[in-house]
Amino acid sequence: MILNSCSTPSIIGLFIIHIHAPGVYIWQIGIGGIPTLETDWKTVEMTTSASYVMKGLDLGSIIAVRVAAVTPSGTTEFCVPVLKIVN
Repeated sequence: MILNSCSTPSIIGLFIIHIHAPGVYIWQIGIGGIPTLETDWKTVEMTTSASYVMKGLDLGSIIAVRVAAVTPSGTTEFCVPVLKIVN
C-alpha cells in the first residue's frame, strides 16, 4: 500500500494507491512528527473511501499520517508514514 498526499493552506488531502478489496481504511496521525510509541498514534477516522481530507490544521504544524486497510483477509499492516508540514 502506498500513501500519497497533496495540500492547500491548512488542509491535507490523503489518498491511497494500490490496495486490493478493502472494506474500511483506518487513518491515524501523529502530531509533531512520527511517534516513537505505538500508543502515540491517534485514530482520526475510519472510511470506506481511499481518500481522507484533514481540515483546520495549524499552519506550520508537522503531521505524520499512516493508514491500514480492513480486507476480507484481515487488517493490513499500517503503511510507511507520510510526514507533512502544514502550509
